[in-house]
Amino acid sequence: MTNKPIAIIGAGNGGQTTAAWLANQGYKTRIFDVMEDTVAKLNELGGVNIYGNTDYPGFGKIEFATTDMEKAIEGCELILLILPENYHDSIAVKMAPYLKDGQIVGADIASSAKNGVMHGLKMPE
Repeated sequence: MTNKPIAIIGAGNGGQTTAAWLANQGYKTRIFDVMEDTVAKLNELGGVNIYGNTDYPGFGKIEFATTDMEKAIEGCELILLILPENYHDSIAVKMAPYLKDGQIVGADIASSAKNGVMHGLKMPE
């Protein structure tokens, strides 16, 4: 992987933790979410505090958080969907106009396909 930023789509517990962990591993991370108050708080803090029962406590600095999908994924090599699979279709529609050749989108497609969310995929028999 290059040193291009990684976009995390979803600022719930999983998305924030993933962004912080990646940031602490030296990756530039940014977060997209639809909740303006969550985005504002992340930008105010400048990142995510990791605490509790973890081997990786600390503060993960993010580039920014945004409700603007184009801004979130612009220039990213890797885009990770860290949100419930019932939102994958609507997020894919929001993301599609801004995706560029070579960008990699990662999602939990096994459970998404099983639940009928990723319509074009077939599960192996």
